[in-house]
Amino acid sequence: MLVIGISCTFLGFLLLIMFSLLKSTAQKRFDLVLKSYGKNSEDRKKTMVKKEQAIIDHLHTYIGISCILLFLGVITLVVLWLISLT
Repeated sequence: MLVIGISCTFLGFLLLIMFSLLKSTAQKRFDLVLKSYGKNSEDRKKTMVKKEQAIIDHLHTYIGISCILLFLGVITLVVLWLISLT
C-alpha cells in the first residue's frame, strides 16, 4: 500500500510538471500561429486555430488526470500515516 501511495504521488507530480510544460509550449505556439497567419486567408487561419486549441484542450484534460493521480497518492499516504499512528 505504501508503494502504491508513493508511486501515485511521484507519477502524478511528474506528469503534472510534464503536461504543464507542454501546455505552456502549446500556448506559445498558439500565439505564434495567430500572429503568423494573420495575413493569410481566414479559412487557413481558422483551421490552424482549431487544431492548436484542440491540443491545448487535450493538455488541460491530461493535467486534470495528473492532479487526480497526485491527489489519490497523497490521500493514500495520509491514510497510511493515520493507520500507523493507531
